[in-house]
Amino acid sequence: MEHPMAHYILLAKLTHQGITRINEKELHDRWDSFVKLLESKGGKLVAFYATLGTYDYVITADLPNDAAALEVSLATGKKGNVTFETCRAFDYAEFAKAVESTAG
Repeated sequence: MEHPMAHYILLAKLTHQGITRINEKELHDRWDSFVKLLESKGGKLVAFYATLGTYDYVITADLPNDAAALEVSLATGKKGNVTFETCRAFDYAEFAKAVESTAG
C-alpha cells in the first residue's frame, strides 16, 4: 500500500549572493536543480510563486516525510542562494481527523 505524501510549504528568501548573481540562465539552472533534488527525494512540486513581502518565493511540495523535506531545505540552502523556512502543512482531511480524535 502506498503511503500518502506529507505536504510542505517552503518559504524562501534570497541571500545577497542569490540576488546579485541571478540572471535568466542562472534562474533556469537553479530551478532545474531544485526540481531534480525534490524528485530525487521522492517529492513532487505542487506550486511555486515569486512573492512580494517577507519572502521572495513560496513553494508547496509533497514529500514522503520530514527527513526528506529537511534534506531538500539543507541541500538547497548550502548553495548559498536562498534561506528556507520549511513548514509541515496539513490538508483539511488531515486536520479534521486530528480534531475528531480530540473530541471528548
